[in-house]
Amino acid sequence: MNPDAGRRFAPFLVGLLLLLASVGVILTRLDLSYDLGLFLPPATNAEQRVLLERLGESPGSRYIFVAAGDSNSDETLESAAVRLAAGPHFERVVTDLSTLEMDAVPDPLWTYRYLLTDTDFSAPTLAAALGERAAELSLFGGGTYSALIQADPTLSALAVFGEASATGQDDWRTNDGRRVLIAETRAPSFDLAAQEDALKFLKSELGAFADQPITVSGVGVFGVELRKTIHREAQLRSILATAAILIMLWAFYRRFYVLWLAAIPMGMAVCVGIACTALVFPQVHGITLAFGVTLVGIAIDYPLHLLSHARGNSSAQGLDQLWPTMRLGAASTVLAYVAVAISGSEGMAQLGLFTATGIAAALATTRWILPSLLPVRHPIPLSSNSLSSAPSQQGEALRPPALRHLHLGLLLVVAASCAVPRWTGSFWSDDLSKLSPVPEDKLLLDTQLRNAIGAPDLRYLIELRGEELPALLDRLQRLSDRLPEAVEAGYLQGFRSASTLLPAATKQRQRQAALPPRRELAQRLASGAAATPFPVSTFTPFLDAVDASRSLPLLTPDSYAGSALEGMLRQLVYRTDGEWVTIVALFEPRATEQITRWLAIQAPGSHLVDLKRASAELVATYRSRTVCILATTLALILLLLLTQISRERALWSLATTASSVMAASLFLLALSGPLSLYHLIGLLLVAGLGLDYTLFLSRPADRGGSHDGRHAVWACASSTIAAFAIIGLSEIPALQALGTTIAMGTCTNVVAARLGLRFGKQE
Repeated sequence: MNPDAGRRFAPFLVGLLLLLASVGVILTRLDLSYDLGLFLPPATNAEQRVLLERLGESPGSRYIFVAAGDSNSDETLESAAVRLAAGPHFERVVTDLSTLEMDAVPDPLWTYRYLLTDTDFSAPTLAAALGERAAELSLFGGGTYSALIQADPTLSALAVFGEASATGQDDWRTNDGRRVLIAETRAPSFDLAAQEDALKFLKSELGAFADQPITVSGVGVFGVELRKTIHREAQLRSILATAAILIMLWAFYRRFYVLWLAAIPMGMAVCVGIACTALVFPQVHGITLAFGVTLVGIAIDYPLHLLSHARGNSSAQGLDQLWPTMRLGAASTVLAYVAVAISGSEGMAQLGLFTATGIAAALATTRWILPSLLPVRHPIPLSSNSLSSAPSQQGEALRPPALRHLHLGLLLVVAASCAVPRWTGSFWSDDLSKLSPVPEDKLLLDTQLRNAIGAPDLRYLIELRGEELPALLDRLQRLSDRLPEAVEAGYLQGFRSASTLLPAATKQRQRQAALPPRRELAQRLASGAAATPFPVSTFTPFLDAVDASRSLPLLTPDSYAGSALEGMLRQLVYRTDGEWVTIVALFEPRATEQITRWLAIQAPGSHLVDLKRASAELVATYRSRTVCILATTLALILLLLLTQISRERALWSLATTASSVMAASLFLLALSGPLSLYHLIGLLLVAGLGLDYTLFLSRPADRGGSHDGRHAVWACASSTIAAFAIIGLSEIPALQALGTTIAMGTCTNVVAARLGLRFGKQE
């Protein structure tokens, strides 16, 4: 074999094996996740821990909120709710009209009903209860209700269940008059296949409301819709962005084989990036794929630089001239995304790893594989009407382009004048919802449906923590017994506590001790039933239940395992980081300062958690940490540049890049208001692109090389702007922010870099 041919074939073979290995890893190891909390920053204090625990997979995430019909469709809606509950997908379905019967009370509430509430077993109270049951039976009596009052004439079980399921509204209607129901799925919210089946069943059963808009919301709904949106957007935006890039490449190169040659490093970047991420992380988020494929799209710049410089040289000769600058720009970009990977969030770690490894793979492919696919002796032809400067021609060496800075201040002034009308005093947004992949209108709809049923306030919670569960439940019991005082004082409308489902052991023993002996209870029943049509023998099941309650083992969290209420309890009491946590949900707190002072006196060790404040602090802290890491990375990049190029060129490149990033930030502020962390990620890529452009444009070269460098930069910038402008139209907020940022930033990059240079006579 010809030695030259062998040297050309060896890198191609290695690259092919790497590609096949990456595909194998993707097929066998890639497991996608759509956990909405994966991209959330890590907590740094107790309030932020509570916030992230609330946003994670919790029992409340199984609820689907449905708005259907109008105020005249109550009976139809209630019958639909019954059909839904009877199906295989839902644990229970309730509306504000739902009637609670014996079959509706799940265990262990039914079995432990007399240990879960303070029931008055005195003769007068029993007599009054039996009189009410007799009246109710005459109005809507039936076999089910009759069985209920025989086993529980005081309706203690319904009282407990009603308290545990309580909401702050008696009339569940949206602002436009539609009725609201709550459906709790059997499957957890992360089981998107089961969630999708449940949604299909729900919509089919609510077909009676076809003439009315049916609206659904909830964590499971968000996950299903996000998966569909990612798949749809990945297909649509990928096709459109690819088409835009192909059009730009055709305009600059006018050769079909150039198109697939440029795609090779890009394909290698995507495959290697996904494979490395799948090897490191057990699950890869769908947003990571969408983001990662988008970000490594800049890898197409490397083959474009090679193709432009191969117009008047052999590929090897052009690459030898380019390699130092190309390697320097890629190393700077990889450093920046390594910084993203170590910023703290698992989602960002995935994204940083994906992008850094993908860019490295694209660079290696361009350096060692692509030249073997290009003509060795024949440069790439360029049609005379191509969008570029003339094809490169070898000429005398020119002095480096003159570097200037005066225009940078003017660029910033123009950008600042655009941003002033939108200036609100805050450059960065601390709204955690801006980090959600769920569109803002969907989040607003979810809030409206929760408000319609009077769900607990999602901003304020009372939190207690402890190492031992029994001691924690004792503290919670004391707090729950005193909270009605805060309600009476007008501090809040109501509350929901785990003590309803899991009273402290001392409280359960007190209630057991207060249960009357069977004979004494039978005598009281006989006295109370004398004025009713009920014979005393009717209430034998009641006597049996009270008698059995005297010897029941105490309730524990394990008592709810497998029951319909297990999720609800886990939402209020759970173990995390080696300690137990319990949450008291508040209904419409009206005086938070008074509540804080009241808690300090009545329940030391508990405190009011402001989730809105915690979320703002969480975002601000994470952003500060990220900025510090990026500042350190910038210093490392500066040191790298100073070791490789002249000080003047290094400082000019950084100053020009920084000015273009600042200008892009101000333009984005004018366009969309305060910037989010996703804008920050986009600006990071903008900085990488800007540094790449300045390094190539300021590179000392002969006459032809200077033309080739500008041709490559214009080709790279044009394809980047076209592709990311399309991505900026995405329905996914994160991709929308990313696409807009990179398209805008690339424009400022090329303007700042080009105006900052004055070339020699070749112009």
